[in-house]
Amino acid sequence: MKNSLTSYALGLGLSLGTSSWALAAQPLLNPEQLQPLLQQADVRLIDIRDPKAFEAGHIAQAANAPYGKWRGPATNPGELPDQAKLVALVQSLGLTPATHAIVISSGADATDFGAAARV
Repeated sequence: MKNSLTSYALGLGLSLGTSSWALAAQPLLNPEQLQPLLQQADVRLIDIRDPKAFEAGHIAQAANAPYGKWRGPATNPGELPDQAKLVALVQSLGLTPATHAIVISSGADATDFGAAARV
């Protein structure tokens, strides 16, 4: 009985874990949903992929701000950048309190989704 409960719990955990990873890689906006938003003056597209991937192809209105720019110092990359650096980055992208930002990532996996969510 204990063995079958353990097996059931393990199987359930694995199935839930893998399904959440699959869902995390799904775009929150599809191209049809994005298209009308591109016409709005208060919408900015922020592409957090590395410059090489950005140059290989991107949405025309997108600005490249690689994920590394949103991270803290090498001693603690999980921190936010210092306030001056963060303000300069946000302003360089044309973001204001009235702006809606749409973050674009490669969508490769759940970690990539996490990077987009952090930004």
